[in-house]
Amino acid sequence: MANSSVDADRDEQQEDALGAPALLTIEALSERYDESDERWLDQVVDLVDRLREDVGGLERRREPASGQKGGVDALILALGSAGAFEAAVAVFRAWLARDRTRRLRLVVTDGERHRHTVEITGDTIDSRTFHDVAEVMARRLPMR
Repeated sequence: MANSSVDADRDEQQEDALGAPALLTIEALSERYDESDERWLDQVVDLVDRLREDVGGLERRREPASGQKGGVDALILALGSAGAFEAAVAVFRAWLARDRTRRLRLVVTDGERHRHTVEITGDTIDSRTFHDVAEVMARRLPMR
């Protein structure tokens, strides 16, 4: 049975979506520090530096935020392989372990533009909550 043009278009879109890097938006949060506290900003810079060194593909984007003019800076990590995702998890784990009041909000945008959000702490990085995001990433990323 031959594929219809609709089926062929859908298959091509799925291949394009799977070939593109998965986007992981990262927001660093703290229960201890105000978001503008210089000590907190130094800690976030440390996270950014580690991700750039160990994973690569990190960029800052201005994202619209409800109720705010001009939006907020977002850290976007383009992950092209499962190995890159594993490297990012190692960075997250180390960064969160240094201060139990830190949290990371991760938003995975999949090929169909669905967004999957999870917040992780040093206590939850290995839990079922994080497992859901890891499964989404594993489906999107080639093994390397």
